Amino acid sequence: MQKRFIDGILTILENFDFNTLEESAHSVYAISNNFELIYFNQAWFNFAKQNNGEPIISSKYKIGTNIFDGMTEIVSKYYFEKYQYILHTKKVWHHDYQCSSSNIYREYHQSVYPLKNNKGLVIINSLKVEKKIHDTYNTDYSYTQEDGFVVQCCNCRKTQRNSDKQIWDWVPAFVEKMPQNVSHSICPICFDYYYKKR
Repeated sequence: MQKRFIDGILTILENFDFNTLEESAHSVYAISNNFELIYFNQAWFNFAKQNNGEPIISSKYKIGTNIFDGMTEIVSKYYFEKYQYILHTKKVWHHDYQCSSSNIYREYHQSVYPLKNNKGLVIINSLKVEKKIHDTYNTDYSYTQEDGFVVQCCNCRKTQRNSDKQIWDWVPAFVEKMPQNVSHSICPICFDYYYKKR
């Protein structure tokens, strides 16, 4: 079994009850003030397993891994700015995002809590919406771009058409199993709604 927390985690999480985090049905993890993963609860791994993310998640995101290593540039920049702000102001921050599977639409609410000792952040991802997806697109469209990559939004997971780059389709087969030639980006809707500076 993968190590789920660093030595001394109880001291670092001093303003949280460790058992409460451990027993939460929500996916909970903590990062240090230099953004390295320092804690996961079991629900984090359960979610990954239920959504075909294992064993990749366990091998890619180990204790000590920088949280931004697994994000595209625009997403990592967004979260870096927000997490820096939280560490500086010591104010709780909330954010909604999508994380769907091939046939289930999911929207999550992320709550980020600064640790009182300023040693990092506790991040809790709570399910807001979950429903079956009925609106799917024909996978006969060609999605391979001129450079040989299939471009998928790393937020909503829709795929960009090669014939009309303004159209992003829900392709269940690509959500279920990403093509080997996938390249992640942000679709215009997700960029405007979730990441654009206001």
